[in-house]
Amino acid sequence: MRAGVINRRLFLDEPVTTQNEFGEEIITWVPHGPVWTAIEPVRGREALIAGANLSIMDTKLRIRWSPNVDAVNTKWRGRYKDTIYDLVSVAHVRTGRREIEIMARSGSNEG
Repeated sequence: MRAGVINRRLFLDEPVTTQNEFGEEIITWVPHGPVWTAIEPVRGREALIAGANLSIMDTKLRIRWSPNVDAVNTKWRGRYKDTIYDLVSVAHVRTGRREIEIMARSGSNEG
């Protein structure tokens, strides 16, 4: 992986579930990062959801492996500037713990 391609600062957030005084589950996000990433748009589309037009973008995120990001899974989310990414799949590619490739979706979730 060329270093110049990985040129964006991505924050990865881990969900932590707690309960409020009424016993309802509350999800809070614990930030991990930032990590350097390559952000590559793959496909965009529009959907009509609840009577509103919604633009959805599928994106490939590539990050270097490190012990800090080894636990990343599809329950986590990514944040880059004002965009929140739902992680759809996480693949450890290139054996030897060198790179993690994440397929993500943005536009359908704002947190």
